[in-house]
Amino acid sequence: MMIEAGLNARQYRARLKQLIKNMGLASAFVDGGLVVLYSGPPDTVRRRVKTGILSNWHHSKDQARIQDGKRIDDTVTGKFLEAADLEIYFIDFYGSRRKPREKASFSVWAMASTEFMKSRFHEVATAVCGAAPERVFRKVEVRWLLRNRTVGLINKRPVQLFKDFYAISPYEAFRLFCITELLEAKKYAYSENTPEAWRSYQERRMFFMAERQETIENAAPIAPAELAEIKQRKLRLLTAHSLQTAIAVIRDSAPSVPASQNNIKSKKIHGLT
Repeated sequence: MMIEAGLNARQYRARLKQLIKNMGLASAFVDGGLVVLYSGPPDTVRRRVKTGILSNWHHSKDQARIQDGKRIDDTVTGKFLEAADLEIYFIDFYGSRRKPREKASFSVWAMASTEFMKSRFHEVATAVCGAAPERVFRKVEVRWLLRNRTVGLINKRPVQLFKDFYAISPYEAFRLFCITELLEAKKYAYSENTPEAWRSYQERRMFFMAERQETIENAAPIAPAELAEIKQRKLRLLTAHSLQTAIAVIRDSAPSVPASQNNIKSKKIHGLT
């Protein structure tokens, strides 16, 4: 891959998209197997959680190695964009203005992620607890992932369950991504029983709870009747997949986290369900 210097964001996206088309999705990204998606958490969540790991990137890297999966970072396109250092690249067009360069870089990665989600793969694992709504995973990848007909499983659960939750709302689908991610992380921690595995689960859970609390604080009120209907729809779907106790499991049965490492409630959080 090679892209000439001096392009703006629109031109760069068009050039990259043509290169991907010329290569084919299989060569540019993946052809079969499992992919690992990651995102977040943002600064607002990090301020609620005091932990040595500051992003899900680290979790995703270990996860891809353990599960023999690929992140976008591990693909030809991802490696090319990492090497390109887009915020530096866009100095030629946008100068020293940081905001336009950040926006341009984001738009390129969002386009690349869209194409990534169109490639052929069969299973997805995530490291997205705490992810912000304006980032690529929630803004772009989820929508295109759920349109991919080659995907059968997400966090070991049928993709149709996630489509059904997305029909309720994109946020409910995002919560399902997080809950199933935590169930798998917890299962792995019990299986391996190592400090690293338990730490990974604890941190993901802290990110999830902090994001949930933030969302509750900022969300507009929902009418009681509408809220009851949503809960019933979710319960029916979860029961059909033997996941009706999933939220309680995550909320109540996690290993305790030292108070010095977590400034949110370690057991229950108001409105978690």
